[in-house]
Amino acid sequence: MKAPLAALQGTWEIVALEVEGASIPVGGFRGSRIIVKGGTFSTVSMGATYGGTLTVDASKSPKTLELSFKSGPEKGTKSLAIYELHGDTWKLCLTVTGHTRPTSFATKPGSGHAFEILKRQTGKSSREALLDGIRELQGEWSLVAAVRDGQELPPSFVATGKRLVKGNVTTVLFGKEVYLEAAFTLDPTSSPKTIDYIVTAGDSQGEAQLGIYALEGDTVTYCLAAAGQPRPTELAIRPGAGGALTVWKRKKATKKK
Repeated sequence: MKAPLAALQGTWEIVALEVEGASIPVGGFRGSRIIVKGGTFSTVSMGATYGGTLTVDASKSPKTLELSFKSGPEKGTKSLAIYELHGDTWKLCLTVTGHTRPTSFATKPGSGHAFEILKRQTGKSSREALLDGIRELQGEWSLVAAVRDGQELPPSFVATGKRLVKGNVTTVLFGKEVYLEAAFTLDPTSSPKTIDYIVTAGDSQGEAQLGIYALEGDTVTYCLAAAGQPRPTELAIRPGAGGALTVWKRKKATKKK
């Protein structure tokens, strides 16, 4: 990996945001972050989840960056950017609706540009918490209860539900039919804990769902909003709100005799 790209690796939290000349209040982007891993990125921002690839050119002045969206609401599009990196502070000015790369770290009305200041999340404890959170969800889980759009699903249907988690990919089956296949990111340090899905297969490929979860021993409860809807704030689904609340029990490994 080339040095300019290596320098951008990690999880970055947006701490200041300006769009088309207007400063956005902190409440409008709190929790938004960019995760750079290798030549890929994933972004949770403004209630949506994005993913794709990025390329940098540090020979230019200012340095340039290009984001190619492979999943999420902007799938199939590109964003052109300039950037500056000073230690754990990353300044990024990029196109959001415009098509011309910015030339300075500022925006103005009608430009179609956004200017972000990001801080790298550091500290061994945060990384350990993330890895522990992913490890805790690994394995096979049996569905024990489910509520969809405020309505409980029949026990006979629930009994056929199975969840397989391997790495950051989850597959949900009912009987032999795959209901959901998705990649996920999570933040086990938030309260409530958050989890975000990007569907990776089927007719809904690229759709993002925002959720929360709670893990107690070998029981995990997920509450996911419908695609395009805000993240739930509690482990409950009200009629008409869409989304789903599911409770799963970890399947114990059978010991070989």
